[in-house]
Amino acid sequence: MGMGHAWVKKIPLTTSLIYLIVGIFIGPLGFSFFSIDPLRDFKLLEHLTEIAVLFSLFTAGLKLKLSYKNKNWQLPVALALVSMSITVVLVAGFAYYLLALPLGACILLGGILAPTDPVLASDVQVQHPRDEDHLRLSLTCEAGLNDGTAFPFVMLGIALLQGESLQSVGQEWIWKDFIKPVGLGIFIGWVTGLVVGKIDQHVRHKIKDAVVLDDFLGLALISLSYGAAIAFEAYGFLAVFTAAVVIRQLEHKKSQTAVAQPQGMAKGVLKFNEQFERICEVGLVILLGGMMKMGSFRLEILLAALVLLLVIRPLAVGFLALFIRKSAKKLAYISWFGIRGIGSMYYLMYSLNHGIDSQLGQVLVNLVFGIIAVSIILHGISVTPLMARYHK
Repeated sequence: MGMGHAWVKKIPLTTSLIYLIVGIFIGPLGFSFFSIDPLRDFKLLEHLTEIAVLFSLFTAGLKLKLSYKNKNWQLPVALALVSMSITVVLVAGFAYYLLALPLGACILLGGILAPTDPVLASDVQVQHPRDEDHLRLSLTCEAGLNDGTAFPFVMLGIALLQGESLQSVGQEWIWKDFIKPVGLGIFIGWVTGLVVGKIDQHVRHKIKDAVVLDDFLGLALISLSYGAAIAFEAYGFLAVFTAAVVIRQLEHKKSQTAVAQPQGMAKGVLKFNEQFERICEVGLVILLGGMMKMGSFRLEILLAALVLLLVIRPLAVGFLALFIRKSAKKLAYISWFGIRGIGSMYYLMYSLNHGIDSQLGQVLVNLVFGIIAVSIILHGISVTPLMARYHK
């Protein structure tokens, strides 16, 4: 992949699709070179996917040069809250009436599949901080936000599966699992990003030729924001993404107010994170292919994948046209590029690690893995030609 990267960019295949094929080839469906069981190794897989999502969210945030007052935030915020909530409801309804799953499992499945993926969607996201394309900005912001805002629905599904009634958990859920952890996660990310960013700027400005290890500083900020969010029972994904956005905002403002400013941490951290993100993509997508079994390719799972990508996602995005003035063509592109991937794998493993019984767990594994695979295949084939057409 290192030698052939430039060639791969020219063909209608994404790197994720190539890794998936390799994983299937060396997994149980191929030559069985290795065996990882998600129902047995979910703790390991949860942490691996968690790390990948954290780095990807931080990378996405560092690429965003949008000021807080910029009106371009309106669409991604609506996508992360309104469209994602509609997706959860529609996926839950499909699973309840057509897949005959219990209500808790239906809501959980909706929460797992609703967020778009920040790891596998790099081809349709912002490429660098100077990239101001509205489509790429919207998809990047959406992926950065909805990996945190999906958590309340996952928690609601788990609570219902553990025997709590929808009526008893309802009011407490709105405050405990939605408003408080979402708001607190964003606040913690803002504070940690502001403090670390200000200290970094002070050191670089006051100490001549100061040597700052940007990659270490980036790791520290990810750890600090995520750890603080977990300690205060907030959503760490939102904290990490917000911290990265704040860092980029601080450096952008500084560069506009002074003629000569030393380079900030964002550029160095961004290069390191992009490399690590690619390594995570290789490892986790190959693992995904290697964990897939024939149960993920049943007709009802393939149908569920097509309904999610071709019906539910366009409906959820198209609903925004009622109150957000965007062209139908742009919303159509956004609706198609709702890629599912490592984020959904994380939520699945998180659920397995929080008391989901093995029988239901196997059903969810087959469903989620199959839908992610279909998403990787369809988007992997279509991303290059569609983005080329979009830019023309």
